[in-house]
Parts: sequence; structure tokens; C-alpha cells
Amino acid sequence: MTTNTKDNLHPLQKVCARSAPSKRDLLKLSRYGELLRLAAGDFLWKEGDRADTIVLVLAGELISNRANDFGQDLLILGLYPKGTVIGVAEVIGERNRPCSVHARKDANLLILKRHDLEKMAVEEPDLAKRLERMLWHSTAHQIDSLMGRIAALS
Repeated sequence: MTTNTKDNLHPLQKVCARSAPSKRDLLKLSRYGELLRLAAGDFLWKEGDRADTIVLVLAGELISNRANDFGQDLLILGLYPKGTVIGVAEVIGERNRPCSVHARKDANLLILKRHDLEKMAVEEPDLAKRLERMLWHSTAHQIDSLMGRIAALS
């Protein structure tokens, strides 16, 4: 049996743990979003879908992938454990999903739509600022992780 110590956590989980919302903030956030449970293998979205939500992984793990340029093999783009926020770049950039995302393990998610985020910013500005900080931490780590993976290909 594995214990959940700091040493055996996925690096992204360590970052997300530092910036994760408190239980109180999660309760407030849930008033603005929708809770969703995905079974392992279920898709959250597919490549090309319209992007109007960001997703906070509350439990489980998601995986993103897309077909290579020849349409033959799937390239794994990322793994997203508990505490990760995904979909931010597409929502900010108002573009379609560049890849498919599905549950690698059963997952509990908080889905936050763009208009709900805008409403929260007006009604709960302090909560919106804390969420923004968490988004920045999660996104920065995802970029760092991706850069490391690209460097390893060289």
C-alpha cells in the first residue's frame, strides 16, 4: 500500500497542493460550476470541440492526446492529476480544443463556464483572485513540464 506523502506525489500534484483551493473556496466555487464524474475512459472533450469551460480536477486523473500529423498514432500531451486546472488557454484565447481529454482514472471534476467565471468575478472578487492565482500556478507548471519534455526529445 502506498501512502500519500510529499515524496511520492506527482510533481504537478506538489505544485497544485500549494495553490489548491481551500475546502471553503471549493464550496463557493461549486456554486458557480457543475460537478461532473467521469469513469475511466470517458471523454471530457474531443479535439475541435468548442471551448467555453475550464476544469478543476478534484480527484482522479485526466489524460490529453491527439493524433499525429499522419493520423495514425495518438500522442500523449499531458497527464492531469488532482489539483490541476485545464482548458484555460483555450477559454482565454477563445479557440477550439486542440486535443482530446479523457479520464485515465475515475475522476471528479468541477466545470466552470466562462459566463460563470465572469459572474463570480463580480459577485466574489476575492474568490476570483484566489482562483486566478491557482490557474497561474497550474498553467505555469504545465508549461514548465512541457518544456522539459520537449528538451528531452532533443
